[in-house]
Amino acid sequence: MAALGAVLRSCRNADANDEFDLAGAVTEVQARELMRNAFGTPLPCAKPIKLTFVCGAGKGTRSRYDEKLPQWLMSELKDIGYPEDRGASLGSQGACKKQHGACNGGVRGMRGGRARECGTCLHVY
Repeated sequence: MAALGAVLRSCRNADANDEFDLAGAVTEVQARELMRNAFGTPLPCAKPIKLTFVCGAGKGTRSRYDEKLPQWLMSELKDIGYPEDRGASLGSQGACKKQHGACNGGVRGMRGGRARECGTCLHVY
């Protein structure tokens, strides 16, 4: 998939925080290959950065993502040495975390007094 090649190049050349939407027909092989090629060797950036991968969505656009995509990405990152750290932040280089409902600035909208989930993101530091 040509779009994943562009994501890979952007990850490897990143020098600031960035976000990538992985909507579309991303297979398990493609997801694992993306993580392995992007993070298998240290990124050549001079300062700590956070790369965010949108890998799920709320009710309206859920079908754009394979429901197992977050698992595939996390599994490959763990295999190449990125531990999952639920408290990770921009100083936690070499770690990753999965976050629900916090993509693009947080929970979007209210329904019946309850917050709606806006999606699933994977943050890699």
